[in-house]
Amino acid sequence: MEKYVKNAPLEKGDTVVCIKMQDEYGVPGGVPGVVKSVANVMGDMQYYVEWDNGSKLALIEGVDKWMRVVQDDTIEESFFMTKKGLIRESKKASEKFNDLSEYYDIRLIKKFLDALRLSSVTNMFQAGQYLYLGKERIAHEHKYNEFSDDTQEAFDEVLDMAEEVRDEMIRGAFSSIDGRNQGNENDDEDELDNRYLRSVENKMRRDAQDLLSLWMQLKGNAARLR
Repeated sequence: MEKYVKNAPLEKGDTVVCIKMQDEYGVPGGVPGVVKSVANVMGDMQYYVEWDNGSKLALIEGVDKWMRVVQDDTIEESFFMTKKGLIRESKKASEKFNDLSEYYDIRLIKKFLDALRLSSVTNMFQAGQYLYLGKERIAHEHKYNEFSDDTQEAFDEVLDMAEEVRDEMIRGAFSSIDGRNQGNENDDEDELDNRYLRSVENKMRRDAQDLLSLWMQLKGNAARLR
């Protein structure tokens, strides 16, 4: 039976699932990958992974968190990410849900991402940007796609929601930033406005990725607990 060993030593060929990378631009939680090589760098083990989202960032022992997928029943049970462990991970997802739901309509975001997955127009590990692209841009990106009846229906649903979801992302990003960034006394009003708008845009992009990661984590945990 497939089980999950948290922060276990890795070897070439191991399947691993990222829990969290400390790097700001690291691999999102829930993304699986395969270990391609292992190295000891100044006393720290580094595991070089080909991730399913296309990244090749390394896991660093003592810094990052991961789960190794194993089939070996001889490993001590206390190390396994069993049903109880997955429930703990779900509680962490619940905390993230509470943080994001203060500013975003999570049901709307979930419905949109569910439809996007069914449309098969993109790898879901790269789907965060679709939350703020809007209808016109999404339609343009996929105007030459060929759809089955089922995927066409799902894609039409994506387009129907795209503007509402983009507006929700913009509103949420503005709401989550407490006032304008303070600048130097020599900064003029235009510079302050530009800085504020850049911070809103960056916040929206980060939150889009967090919302996608939350959706993936909840989906993954629900599947494992069946």
